[in-house]
Parts: sequence; C-alpha cells; structure tokens
Amino acid sequence: MALLGLAKGLANLWSSRKLTKKGRAGRGQTKWEISIKPMKMRNNKRVGEVYAVGMVIRGWSPARYVAIVACCAAISGCSTTSRSNEAATPKPEEDTGKLLFSEVFDYPTGERLSGKNGGTGFAQGWSSGGFNSGPDAPHEVADASLAYENLSTSGKSCKVAVQDRIVGMERPLAHPEGFAKPGSTRYVSVVMRPEGKLGEGPLNGFFGLCLRSTEGELFIGKPGNEAVDKWVMEERGGEAQVATSSPVVANQATLVVLKIESKEGNDRLTLYVNPKPGEAEPTNGTVKDDAHLGLIDTVLMYSTGAFSMDELRGGDTFRSVVPIKK
Repeated sequence: MALLGLAKGLANLWSSRKLTKKGRAGRGQTKWEISIKPMKMRNNKRVGEVYAVGMVIRGWSPARYVAIVACCAAISGCSTTSRSNEAATPKPEEDTGKLLFSEVFDYPTGERLSGKNGGTGFAQGWSSGGFNSGPDAPHEVADASLAYENLSTSGKSCKVAVQDRIVGMERPLAHPEGFAKPGSTRYVSVVMRPEGKLGEGPLNGFFGLCLRSTEGELFIGKPGNEAVDKWVMEERGGEAQVATSSPVVANQATLVVLKIESKEGNDRLTLYVNPKPGEAEPTNGTVKDDAHLGLIDTVLMYSTGAFSMDELRGGDTFRSVVPIKK
C-alpha cells in the first residue's frame, strides 16, 4: 500500500511536469532522487507504520535545492481505518428471527416433569397426555443437557425409561394462532437421544415428538412400524409415513428440525436431521406434502421406548431454532 501511494504521488508530479521522464537534468528541467526511510506514528486512534519519502530535486543550477516530503500509508498505517481497527470492529449481528416457544427443562434433577411450568411460549405446565397413554407419566428431569456439536444448550433435559405401555406428556402453546397459519413458515427443533437398547419396548420401542393440531397429530421420531430404524414423519399411529435416510443410533444425540410451510391445502413439511448449527438452512431435506396440519396448539412427548429429549424450540426462522453457542 505504501508503494502504491508513492507511485500515485510520483504520477501526479510527472503529470504536472515537475519531473522529467528519465530524471536527467537539462536546461529548465530538474533532476530527482528518492530516499525512503521508515518511521513510527502513534496516537490514540491509529497505530501504524509510515514511510517518509524524501525527493530531492536538483535544478540545472547546483546551488538550487528544493526538498519535498511525502507520507505514504504502509500496510497498517495512517489510513482512515487501520487493519488493527478493522480486526477489532465487531460485525453487526445477523437477525436470527423470533423464538415462539422454548423448553430447556431447567428444573431440579430427578423430579417428575408433570406440573413443571418453565420455558417460554406455553399456556400452562406439562401434564400426562397423548392418545392411549396412561395417567401419571414417569418422565423425569435428567442431570444435564444433551450436547450436540456447537448448538446452544442450557438447563437440563427430560428422560423416560422403557415402558410396558404408551406414555406421554403434553403442553399447550400460549399463542397457537401465531405459530401456523396459511402463508407462514415456521420451524420446530428438538434434540432426542435413544437410551439403552434400540427397539426395546412395545411397538418396537417407538419414541418422538408429536405436534397436535386442529386437523390431527404429526409424529416425528423413531416409529413403531415400517422404517423402525430411521427418523420419520408420520401421522400419529403410523399412517402416511415418510422416512429419512438417517438412521436412529442408540445413545447418540440427534438434532431434528421440522420446517412447516403452511398452505390453504396440504402443507409442505421438510425434515432436516443433524443440520449444522451456525450454517445456513440446508437446501434439501425429506419432504412430506400429503398432510394439512391446520392450527398447531400442543406439543407432546410420546413413547414406549427409552429416550431423552432436550432443547425444544419453535420459531419463525431456521436460525431462531438452531442457535449456536456464544
């Protein structure tokens, strides 16, 4: 950058005819020499290195001398913003969208989940519920969050052991009218981890998250029939299953994100399995377009198999439900 500044200065002098083309003295012309010497400059705004460039111009008369001094900014020199300042200037934060509901299970370890009323965006606390499920659901608060790459986590998690019956926990949303309506796009994310032996329990040890709406229930998770070793979307009960290619792996935390594009007719549902936090929304996923969810008003945990759940979120952008650690 210093040499570029110097070149520009010399070009300006040449264009004004103060330098000869070859720098050789002739009648009425000048002879020039250039010396470059580094020096330091420091003040309370900029720190950098500049170069003093001295150009000694000799006329045809040896007694005549004129000294011209020019300063050029060198690399991190006296430009309006130095490199050190550029590195220190924080970039504006990207708009991550609006979080519509969130549950991080920040409750005392070992206590039953029933009745717990933390998180945001819910109308009331957790309670036993779900089709064909019994009362007094055994879900408990685990001792830590489910870590997944650089996904932002807090609080703890929820766990449930293998059961000999269907068990479920449900929680209504405070503002279902803002979560899914025609023309809107919403996202739901959750971290799930199969515990112990995969497939143990009635109905192949299924487990997952249900979204209850005015039109029915959508199940996301490990199913009880057909593709029992894959992450799927289906109607609760197993109808109209659409399976991903991603396997369910015992004792491994998996991030699942559902994109809901609500329409007047059938909605477009896209499931992403293990997307990368901090990266853009994936350009492809597993699509289900044969269901109309309507107004989603309740979230449910539903299972016979052992699993843990954490970081349940709903939002209006992909980044709102897949935040990264700060």
